[in-house]
Amino acid sequence: MNTHNPIVTQAVREAGGQTAVARALNLHQPTVFKWTRVGLPRTEWTGETNYAATICDMANANPDRSRRWTKDVLRTREVEPIEGVSA
Repeated sequence: MNTHNPIVTQAVREAGGQTAVARALNLHQPTVFKWTRVGLPRTEWTGETNYAATICDMANANPDRSRRWTKDVLRTREVEPIEGVSA
């Protein structure tokens, strides 16, 4: 089943998109795409990385943002099925 993480997807969009986030984090765009599907990586919870803080800073700099972004909100593991798409 294909899924997406609506919270990460929205934050990345408000941070300038997948490419902008990937560049800011010195990562590849497909990595950020994966996060929009399954959430941030395990390393966010183990303290090895702090990608959520950078994404939040970028999204919060957007004057048209939908909410005030925090790391705790962004680190959600909730995913939803993508309607009309099969695995």
